[in-house]
Amino acid sequence: MRCVFICIIICFSLPLAAQDSLLKERNWLFKTAKQLESVHEFSRDKTTPLACDLLKNKRIVLLGESSHGIADLYTIKLEIISLLHRTQGFDVVLFEGGLADFGLTNKEASKLTSAQMMNNTVYKNWRCREMLHFFDSLKAWQQINMPMLIGGFDVLYSSDLFLEKLLEITSTFDQSLHKRISRQFTRLNSLQHEWNRDCQRNEELAIAIEAFFSRYHHQIISQGKVDEISLKLLKRAAYNYVQYWNPEIWSKHGNLQYAVRDYLMGENIKWAADSVFPGKKIVVWAHNSHTGTKIPPFTLGGVKLTAGDVVKTRYIDSCYSIGIFATNGEAFNHSTGKVETFDSNPLFAGLRKKVLFLDFRSLAKSPENHWLFQPLFMYQTESGGKMTLTDSFDAVVFLNDVKASKPLPD
Repeated sequence: MRCVFICIIICFSLPLAAQDSLLKERNWLFKTAKQLESVHEFSRDKTTPLACDLLKNKRIVLLGESSHGIADLYTIKLEIISLLHRTQGFDVVLFEGGLADFGLTNKEASKLTSAQMMNNTVYKNWRCREMLHFFDSLKAWQQINMPMLIGGFDVLYSSDLFLEKLLEITSTFDQSLHKRISRQFTRLNSLQHEWNRDCQRNEELAIAIEAFFSRYHHQIISQGKVDEISLKLLKRAAYNYVQYWNPEIWSKHGNLQYAVRDYLMGENIKWAADSVFPGKKIVVWAHNSHTGTKIPPFTLGGVKLTAGDVVKTRYIDSCYSIGIFATNGEAFNHSTGKVETFDSNPLFAGLRKKVLFLDFRSLAKSPENHWLFQPLFMYQTESGGKMTLTDSFDAVVFLNDVKASKPLPD
């Protein structure tokens, strides 16, 4: 009877202890984090850490997002970029998008509408009403003589612009390659999961395109097809595909397509910082799974596989990574084409503010914040699972009660 009584006490005590622990963790978060009433306050509140000295001596800010289907994530990223552009001298945004697509658009930006710029650059899962505001801001900054440049760093193309320019140029100089590109080019963006004969064909086409640009470099420039900067980007895009379909690189990265892509994206960010935008301060816009470090399932045998890992290896002290997470609300799932609701973790229930910003500098582990130092489930539409936030980012932003993005028709 005594044993039964003890078991009953334990059964009631454990849930109470867990609730008490959760309450202490939540109170620590509210007390420690910078809290804001709305996402728009981020660029207006002069006491926001990013408006102070947090990014002093930082050249690259890696700005993540937990899903490509949440409107509030895009809004707060625009607010952060506006703040950094206005107060910290950041005047380049590199996107998770086609390197050549962005480069060619950047050259013609003054002649294009915001919608045209968006459709020429970002992937379809970013073509939404909220994202259009970013391109409107680019236009506005240009008009007040505070231009913001854009670029892409993905090895894959994100619009038809690169292909259209490639077909235009090859039709003049090499009809055989022109026809081959027309038949096969879309396969270069394939997300193969293992090396096979199709991969070899893709590598052969990529090598042929790269050789074409080297062979006809002077003729392309002299006939005004593109300028030197645009041709430089086109050649880099071709080089990217040669690397993307190189079996030795696949082998080095565990024959995992996403690992090869992330490695090359990181190399492209470094290349853009050194060769395209030397000396400029850069914001990198991508998913958390690309900007963060040591993120499962990207860690493989000690090889650094995320773009964030690659960049931080070069810019150890001058790079700052911010993970942005939605804690609850709605998200548009691009796989299903539907809006879904979610709650990521009981810890964030009852958030009193819309935005919480938490910097990890000199943060000591304690019983109240131990959850930051261990794998934690966070809602991620594209790459669900657990991550250790303090391993992956220098700071995090938590957003409460978010709304789904609204895709625009093609």
